Amino acid sequence: MMQSFPSSLRSHVIVATMMMMMMTLCVVFPQYASAAEAEQPQRKLPLVGSYSPMPVTDPMATEAADYALTTLWTEPASNTNTNYSFLSSSTKTSTPSPQVIEAAKQVVAGLNIQLTIMVKDGNDDSCLGAFGVVVYNQFGDLSVTRWGDEVTCQAAYEKLSKDGEDAARK
Repeated sequence: MMQSFPSSLRSHVIVATMMMMMMTLCVVFPQYASAAEAEQPQRKLPLVGSYSPMPVTDPMATEAADYALTTLWTEPASNTNTNYSFLSSSTKTSTPSPQVIEAAKQVVAGLNIQLTIMVKDGNDDSCLGAFGVVVYNQFGDLSVTRWGDEVTCQAAYEKLSKDGEDAARK
């Protein structure tokens, strides 16, 4: 028995009821859902609070890389867990330059910037080594929160080569 609705609402109630029935059918019998819905690519959204990729040329990434390398190069004794092989005295004859090979960011009360940095010799641009690091950027105030593992030059060049091929395909 249908409830008595004012005539002005009756058509809205009928339409809403039909839409609910159609939605139920699409859930119970998905093969009857529209072809357009079935062909929609599934977007993968990053989890809230997780790291998301950022371009290696992003100014925040390059600034964080400069800061991390300067901190490492000028204060290695005060940095715990930084026993990187490229920090030997023989490699410290020139001023190195960083090249960001991977970058990701995480929004917190500021920004965590997770980097893999290749350390290049200031004289001939050759690879001295590479390492991972997380730099915390609290609205322009930078600090290193975690020194990561050392990465070989070969692995760093392979990552750069793979990223270059991926970019060329796009």
